[in-house]
Amino acid sequence: MRSCGAVALIDRIVRPRPGTPAPATGRPWQRNRPLGAPIGPLALIFSAKWTTAHRARYAAIVVTRISARRDRTRQLLLGELGRRGALTRTQLAAATGLSPSATAAGVADLLADGLMSEDDATRDAAVPRRGRRSTQLTLARPSGHVIGIDFGHMHVRVAVADTTAAVLAEAERSLDVDQRASAAIAAAADIIHELLGKAGVDRGQVLCVAAGVPGPLDRDRKVVSSPTILRSWIDLPAADELSRRLGLPVIIDNDADMGALGEKRYGAGRDYDDLVLLTLGTGIGGGIISGGRILHGFVGMAGELGHTTVSPTGNPCGCGNQGCLEKHASATAVVAMGRMMGLGDHLTSEAVYKLAAGGDEKAKAVFTAMGQALGTALATLVNIFNFPLYLLSGGMLPAWDLFAPTMMDEVRRRSFVFRNTPTRIDKATLGNEAGLYGAAYLPYEKHF
Repeated sequence: MRSCGAVALIDRIVRPRPGTPAPATGRPWQRNRPLGAPIGPLALIFSAKWTTAHRARYAAIVVTRISARRDRTRQLLLGELGRRGALTRTQLAAATGLSPSATAAGVADLLADGLMSEDDATRDAAVPRRGRRSTQLTLARPSGHVIGIDFGHMHVRVAVADTTAAVLAEAERSLDVDQRASAAIAAAADIIHELLGKAGVDRGQVLCVAAGVPGPLDRDRKVVSSPTILRSWIDLPAADELSRRLGLPVIIDNDADMGALGEKRYGAGRDYDDLVLLTLGTGIGGGIISGGRILHGFVGMAGELGHTTVSPTGNPCGCGNQGCLEKHASATAVVAMGRMMGLGDHLTSEAVYKLAAGGDEKAKAVFTAMGQALGTALATLVNIFNFPLYLLSGGMLPAWDLFAPTMMDEVRRRSFVFRNTPTRIDKATLGNEAGLYGAAYLPYEKHF
């Protein structure tokens, strides 16, 4: 008796259609078999020893494998689009290693599910083509809004944006974030309530809130994990607390990681799958993009580039080390060096910059030292990663012309990899918006 459903699928696969002649030649087990009889090792399935229950279980295994193969195809296609942005079917097949037929089937599946969109606006109508003209495939962006929170060392900045990272409203509040974690979270929640009203965005339209904090995170526990950095944040479940206050899903990540993701997706790194971002501010942060995705490390603490040692006997750092990059090349370091050079007691990094730009030799020496420290760190990174792109961003970027020449000389001197490859070291392009752009894309990064 024939069964139905998945078992019937196996029947169609292994049984020839009625009227099909049996082959006269072939392997011994293929010769002289009755018309319609199963072929090969699957013959056992259709023998008297196999009940309908046996066949149904076997069919379930086959269907499960087909489903797993389908899921793998979907993940490969979505992951490649997530890394590269927009590709044609031919490019997708080449990038994933899937056959053209598997790619076509997977694309059709994802288009039907609304997870992928097709855009033929990029086609050049002036160029004659034969056959089907290729179209660009991209990840389908849901309608709605995202909220980005930048917890800086001395400020809380919030922006409401759509899923293309177009900012609808933003606000900033000065606050000692390092020492007042609970107050910073409360301030962020208050600002969000204000901005939603200002932007005319209903809470139900918010897809996700993404928050960046300037410290190492334990991704499993979703808490700041270093007892010497952001002490007031230690073991504070910031994402859960924000979610409770807002009634919205919250993702938390390192601020430099979010900035690196923003530059990769929308800024200077759009054409690169592998890059490093250094953020030069009150401290120095780092974000690493590898294969188009944030490199987190096994607990989430990868990319603490500000604590790379550039001077083994250098200035002591709050992390417990001495000679860290951020103690020699951050805005705080510039102020400290300026004071040591006798430039004044009530300095800011901007004041030191203006003195150097005006020709003050002592102030210029500060930025020379900053360039040496950055060059030493970058040479190490280039030798380790051999990535094609290294970006610098943050509040110290206006002083680029003062520190970059020394920095580049130091990289060339210390890195044979740099000297022998077309490695690029450049300024990031998104400025203070990089973290917001990263926040807009972070839900996709987490999903795909």
